[in-house]
Amino acid sequence: MGTQEKTKHYKLKKIKYVLLITILSLVGLSAYAEKAEKNGDGTDVTSFRYSYFEASKEKVLGNLLKAEELFQNCVAINKNEPAPHYELASIYFLNNNYSKALHHSILAYKLDPENIWYRLFLADIYLKTKHYKESAAVFKKLVEDYPNYIDYYFDWATVYLNANKLKNALEVYDKLEEIMGVNEELSIQKERIYLKMDKMDKAVEEIRKLIKSDPSKPEYYELLSELYRANNMPDKAMEVMDELLVIDPDNAFVHLFLYDFHRTKGDNEKAISELKMAFKIAQIDLETKVGIMIYYYQTTEKDTSLLEEAYSLLDLLIEAHPKESKAFSLYADFLNRDERLEDAREKYRLAVELEPALHLIWRQVLIINSALRDSVALIEESEAAIELFPSIPIFYLFNGLGQLEYKRYEEAINILTTGRDMVTDQMNTLLHISSSLGDAYNETRNFEESDKAFDKVLELDSNNIHVLNNYSYYLSLREDKLEKAKTMSKKSNDMDSANASYLDTYGWILYKMKDYDGAIIWLKKAMESGGSKNAIIVEHLADAQFRKGNKELAIENWIKAKSLGEGSELLDEKILKKDLVE
Repeated sequence: MGTQEKTKHYKLKKIKYVLLITILSLVGLSAYAEKAEKNGDGTDVTSFRYSYFEASKEKVLGNLLKAEELFQNCVAINKNEPAPHYELASIYFLNNNYSKALHHSILAYKLDPENIWYRLFLADIYLKTKHYKESAAVFKKLVEDYPNYIDYYFDWATVYLNANKLKNALEVYDKLEEIMGVNEELSIQKERIYLKMDKMDKAVEEIRKLIKSDPSKPEYYELLSELYRANNMPDKAMEVMDELLVIDPDNAFVHLFLYDFHRTKGDNEKAISELKMAFKIAQIDLETKVGIMIYYYQTTEKDTSLLEEAYSLLDLLIEAHPKESKAFSLYADFLNRDERLEDAREKYRLAVELEPALHLIWRQVLIINSALRDSVALIEESEAAIELFPSIPIFYLFNGLGQLEYKRYEEAINILTTGRDMVTDQMNTLLHISSSLGDAYNETRNFEESDKAFDKVLELDSNNIHVLNNYSYYLSLREDKLEKAKTMSKKSNDMDSANASYLDTYGWILYKMKDYDGAIIWLKKAMESGGSKNAIIVEHLADAQFRKGNKELAIENWIKAKSLGEGSELLDEKILKKDLVE
């Protein structure tokens, strides 16, 4: 039992002393009263008894000041009765007034030196006040009087450990070993003491005694191996592991040790071989394996040469722990980071299947659904998440995004509004929901609500680049508030000057403002930034060119836009008529 454990033991024992001595003292008062009455010593037995019982009652009720006053009255009536002194000592002890506690505890002990509880309490206060010599003397006498009561030996040794009298503590443990025989708690305590005394050979001897007492216990070999490792003796530790392999060839600790041993030696092939063997063993706790995989996760972010090794270990991890959701979610984290989204989603789904209450894993599934533009899965799985977690707003956001993809704008507005009304302090979620509501309202031509939603986002986050672009583009399509649209679009381009979509928006606003020269300049910038593969951007440039009189070039670009995919609903008519149709 270590020093901290012994201190805890003392605290628990102290409480027991207080309760027991109160009960015993109450029982003993009748004998005291009889003796006083017979001796005729003039003691006011009735007053003493009344004060004592009233004091005990107040103490039980927690009224320590009143109890102290009444016990002091008992002492005033008869200073030779030990029980009130003990009770006062216990009150002072509870109030951390150790000097007074010690004074009254000594008086109680002197008045009744055979009382076991008085002796134990006095020893406790001596220890608390660092009177180690006196505390040890009390326990020494207790051991002499009660040689078969082992707790007193442990208490005695604890006093010496607190006093840093290591040799004395060892002597006590040796006495105890004569009674108990070889004992795990004793040997480990002695090992620690020998290490403090820089006696490595003696520390080893103690663990060897344990192994000899029961050679079939793997944990004793592990203790010895750890002792060698902690003292930078890896070869000795390896010898112990060889011994352990003989009695327990599938011991997980051995394989983890050998992994670390070979890795330290630079033999990575042997190290990974041992690690794989360890990962196959289900008895090794999952947290240990997870800790190792976190190391691989961090390492493979920079060193991809270890990725194959990492995924091999992850396969073994879920093979050994097929019912642990954490194993699958960890595997998915690797896959997600490495942009293997389909595989990551499969593993995340298995994780929530094993443990549906993992809302963060549901969130990962939905993020991947959105990234893959899998609207069917996004709607279905967000509905499942909402059923499980009806108060988490982000799941309503994902469902709304799925509805928007399917052009179910009214459904999107309903679900997004429900989610928005649940938001309390998740600012990022609120911004995304409001932005999506702006898109949905715009599609239903409810421009007033659309503008309100976008203005709310910009009120909370004036640099929200997505809304700055979308809002300004919608205004340009409506040819409404074009100066406001121009200001917002310019800001988004100042924030990201190489985004084709943002460049196109600004160019299109200039077009709507009839600044065709400016429009062509900005739309060409959009083309140079990747917009040459976007039908809408190419069509916008063609419209601006037509306005400037470049009819042939405009027709050429309309045809190009058609070849790239879906342009505006008027694109076919423009090509057919070879004229600008608006």
